[in-house]
Amino acid sequence: MRSFGSFMQRAVSLAAVCVLAIFGSEASAAGANLLHKSTMAVTNIRAVAGDSSATVNWTAPSGQTVTGYSVIATRAVYDPARKGNVRVSTPPVNVTDPTQTTATLTGLSNGSWYDFTVTAYNSTKWYAVNTNNKKNGGMVKPSTLPTVVSNIQVTAGKKKITVSWNRANNGGDTQTFKVDEYVGGRLVTLVETKSGIKDNHLYPSVTFTGLVTTEYYSYVVTSTNANGSVVSDMSVEVRPNWQ
Repeated sequence: MRSFGSFMQRAVSLAAVCVLAIFGSEASAAGANLLHKSTMAVTNIRAVAGDSSATVNWTAPSGQTVTGYSVIATRAVYDPARKGNVRVSTPPVNVTDPTQTTATLTGLSNGSWYDFTVTAYNSTKWYAVNTNNKKNGGMVKPSTLPTVVSNIQVTAGKKKITVSWNRANNGGDTQTFKVDEYVGGRLVTLVETKSGIKDNHLYPSVTFTGLVTTEYYSYVVTSTNANGSVVSDMSVEVRPNWQ
């Protein structure tokens, strides 16, 4: 299995090749023009994840004349043939305004961790490449709201009711569940809430006990991740058994 360092070298090489292909074949005429000089490289690469996207910001090289930038996103993808991860990069997003130090990359996979490589270039086709990665905390994971849970099942027992549901798509981020218990038919009243239920089963469930056997109960499940919450429809009403 190749090391993380070799994968990073491949990503950096890919970024340079993309820039060469886009911004002039004359740059490839002399290998000396492809330089990874720290004085030319951008710094402070940071990204903010969105829904299938990320916005990348960086600081321009100090004291250098830059005419543009190229930005790629890279993630690790499992390759069954190699029995290990390979690094896959997006097509480059090119910034031709040298005063613009931000770019948005779209079409990313929610739930995957990405790092970002920013290549600076100037009119003489001298290049410098810098990548944010796990070591400097620069990786981000695109995500969105979770999907509303479905197939809420309510099963009556002795003075108790068990609520279960189909686990929905988490939107690419860790989610938890909250279940609200209601009683009273049309005049519904919230009587109890169980929260912090972990998303670690295909069919999560929770049991409410100490219920009144003459009452009818119904339930609502809320899914929450870092992007916010979504709420299910109310379940059917169920009366607990008395024995």
